[in-house]
Amino acid sequence: MEIIKNKPKTTKTSLLKYQIFGLFLLFFLISPYNHICKAQTNTPRLANYFLKWSISDSEAIELSKWDLLILDMENQVNNPQRIKKIRELNPGIKILAYMTMQEIRNNCDSNEIKLRCELISAINESNYLKDTNGNKLSFWPGTHLLNITEDTPNSWSNTFPEFIKERIYSTGLWDGFFYDNGWNSISWISDVGVDIDNDYDIDDKSFIDSSWKSATIKMLSKTKTLTGNNFIVAANSIEDKDILFYSNGAMIENFGEKSWIKSMNIYLDQNTLLPNVSIINANTANTGNLNDYKKMRYGLTSALLGNGYFAFDYGDKDHAQLYWYDEYNTKIGNPISNPINLKSKNSKIDLGLWRRDFENATSFVNSSRENQVYIFEKEVFEKIKGTQDAKINNGAKVNYLNLTPSEGVILLKTNQEIQNSTFNNGDFYRVFNYAGAQTRNGFFALKSNFTLNTKILVTDVDNDTKIETISSEGANINIYNKYKEKISSFYPYDKNFNGGINFVVYDINNDGKNEIITGASSGGSHVRIFDHYGKLISQFFAHDKNTRYGVKIAVSDINNDGINEIITSFGKGMEPIVKIFDIKGNLLTSFLAYDKNFKGGININTSDINNDGISEIITAPASNGGSHIKIFTGNGKLLNQFFAYEKSFKGGFNISINTTGDNQKEILISANK
Repeated sequence: MEIIKNKPKTTKTSLLKYQIFGLFLLFFLISPYNHICKAQTNTPRLANYFLKWSISDSEAIELSKWDLLILDMENQVNNPQRIKKIRELNPGIKILAYMTMQEIRNNCDSNEIKLRCELISAINESNYLKDTNGNKLSFWPGTHLLNITEDTPNSWSNTFPEFIKERIYSTGLWDGFFYDNGWNSISWISDVGVDIDNDYDIDDKSFIDSSWKSATIKMLSKTKTLTGNNFIVAANSIEDKDILFYSNGAMIENFGEKSWIKSMNIYLDQNTLLPNVSIINANTANTGNLNDYKKMRYGLTSALLGNGYFAFDYGDKDHAQLYWYDEYNTKIGNPISNPINLKSKNSKIDLGLWRRDFENATSFVNSSRENQVYIFEKEVFEKIKGTQDAKINNGAKVNYLNLTPSEGVILLKTNQEIQNSTFNNGDFYRVFNYAGAQTRNGFFALKSNFTLNTKILVTDVDNDTKIETISSEGANINIYNKYKEKISSFYPYDKNFNGGINFVVYDINNDGKNEIITGASSGGSHVRIFDHYGKLISQFFAHDKNTRYGVKIAVSDINNDGINEIITSFGKGMEPIVKIFDIKGNLLTSFLAYDKNFKGGININTSDINNDGISEIITAPASNGGSHIKIFTGNGKLLNQFFAYEKSFKGGFNISINTTGDNQKEILISANK
């Protein structure tokens, strides 16, 4: 006859004790600084679950690319200098020490496990978890399970949190500790029966599991109490929100093998304790197929529905990979929306087609069991242009989705509007960085309510915090509000002038108000400065007033003296000279941007392209020249040069500047029609 031991009195007392302890802990931990905040990000937030006992110099360099690392605790003995190296290379990284919560090796046969050996030497026979026949239980090959429900001064549930404080936390090498196996039950481990009180009798499964859950909570709570508010105490395999409440987050390992809804509810749960390090860990299911891009993207886009981290590796039999994907380099920017299910139009965690918007990209994931087709009525996106999975990451523009079940994708916003830099309406712009590399696909900059080739600037013209659009149309400078209503208009030159007008908007005199600076596209080199109402403030000629080459203009503090300057160049027929004036029209310096015999004219713009704190001058041939783009300092020193099109391509080129969500500058080059 099987004897079932029910111990309801002991169970209730045990649970009540831990609940009171938990409430006390919560009261202790909550402070004015503990609040839920929106994660700040540029690329996706990445974690690496890297469990080698030692890491090499080359691995340390590679690992520094991730935002969060989980490293085996033995690294603090075997190579502490490499942990420090990782932090030097990436000061913002979080590094957690790893160890299982209730497992220990069954021997001490390696010189690389000194910390485990310390623990093994302190364990006595009563600390092990056994079945009702007195046999030690094991979950993972080469290890034995420990009985965390035992509550004595020398029990594992007390000595291990104290070990973490004395031997891990005290080193200052780590940002937190990661407990593997945050289980809420243990009765499943043995068909014979688990003997948690070492009396060789079969215990009731509900009693075993409730005691185990309470002990798991106690270990997390005690570790947090011993290490303080700023030390992360996270756990793996948490499937119980009662336990999650006492940790700084959870890892969902082997993501995709269980219910998506259940996993996402755990992942997205807003933990009380901060800082929070919730992680989705997807993997190759121990196949080593690192090219399973669909599986990787499914995990990544699911992770992007929250503010946690994403990891992708081999599988639970080997966590020690440096897999890197095109998506990891994608500058998505900060999140600007909450996730929404496009099928149900709400944020309840359910199967469907999910979307979340970021500053520079949008993430989609199909968590349903059927294909999802979705047409973007008023949006055009761009696929990532990468080196992997050419069918998906091909840089193509798309206006619809067709995702198979368990598939996700990151689409880039096309960013077809240029702000704070004048552009030619309808031009196709190629996008370059300071080094001359194309950073994303080109695009047409088009305002449909303006005629083609109109010069347009989208900016806050009148400093009212509202965006206006300013254009040069015929002899006029016109200003429109966001409703496309004309709110101001004036003639910079004679009302019958039809030579075209170049203009920039800039607070040139540092009075807190923008001015409009104009130059004639053809005709004289007459530079004029107006307030935003069109009242003339000052004027000068950038060259002999009788010449008829036209004048191009840009404005910036080009010599970093705190005073803005006006930079000019000239049109077809004149040597390729760049002149720099103060706001009164006094010539400060000049230089030749190209060979003096080139007479095709040059276009100019200015910005701090290389982020060194000082503006540079960017030039391009205006006509009859190659696509030779040059970048100069304010005194004419050449910093860099590249060709925006093939060297044989002759014509004229216009320059605009764009600022990305992470404050990087892009050089936009279009060819004259």
